[in-house]
Amino acid sequence: MVPATETKKTSMTEPNEYAQLLRAIGQALEVLQFGSFAMEFTGGDFLVRGSAATSTEQEVARAIRERIIKFVWEALPGERASEAEIEFAMSTWPAKLDLRYTAKDMDRLEQQGKAKRQNVAGVPDVASLSQLLRTIGAYVEEKRARLVKIARYGESIAIEYDTAGGERREETVSAASLYEFWVKLYLQRSSGGEK
Repeated sequence: MVPATETKKTSMTEPNEYAQLLRAIGQALEVLQFGSFAMEFTGGDFLVRGSAATSTEQEVARAIRERIIKFVWEALPGERASEAEIEFAMSTWPAKLDLRYTAKDMDRLEQQGKAKRQNVAGVPDVASLSQLLRTIGAYVEEKRARLVKIARYGESIAIEYDTAGGERREETVSAASLYEFWVKLYLQRSSGGEK
């Protein structure tokens, strides 16, 4: 991964690679526990902006951190933290990240993912981020389109792409429709038509 300020062009123009590339990126993002995110395909790189998912435990931890920050501020002689200062101190959670995945990163991630998958038998976890992104990639490939952007906010997923005719389209898809498409892909792969 290179800092988001660097730019590197690649020769990836064929849309038949999105499923594989997005699965590899999804596996990396799973480690970071991404919740909401926006991913753009630009200049041959994937730019990902998002934040870590929150859970009940994280919310409890945030409340504890907030009490500690208030305690520290109040312990300082003559100091008292305003609500705005405390909120600013707490604003680093969930962690907001800007990542850039280059062609080299994607190759490395795909090799790591292949090695991991060699040791795992059974049906992939359809609810995982890697399978979600793989399914979206295959969906865009099936349309013979060029991926522009994927955005996920909670359960809402928006896919933006350019058609072969050059028209820009955006679709909001449901988890149910993606699941149906994933089942179709899984059945194709399991019958020997690897996708």
